[in-house]
Amino acid sequence: MPSWPGDGGQGEGRHPQGRAISLAETCEWIPEHPARNLREVMQCHFLCHLCAELEQIGCGYSEAFLGQNFEPFYQRDKAAGLVTYDDAVFMFENSRSS
Repeated sequence: MPSWPGDGGQGEGRHPQGRAISLAETCEWIPEHPARNLREVMQCHFLCHLCAELEQIGCGYSEAFLGQNFEPFYQRDKAAGLVTYDDAVFMFENSRSS
C-alpha cells in the first residue's frame, strides 16, 4: 500500500494506525496554528465546514473559493515533492462529505 498522500513519503499510510496518528497530529496542530501543508489546510477546512453545518443544522453553507484557499498549499507541496496531482485529487475526492 502506498504512502498516504501528503505524508511526505514517510510511510504513515502503510497502516491505519499511522493514518490515525497523522490525523490526530494534524487535528492537534491546526486549531491553534496555521496549516503548514495541503493535508492540514484540507483538514482545517473540513473541521470548519463540519462546525458550520452543525451550528446551522444543515441550512446550507457554501464552500466557495476552495481553489483560492488550497492552491498556494498545493503548489508549495508540489514544488517540494510532498504531493502529486493524483495525491491532491485523492485527498480532495475523499474529503467530500456527499
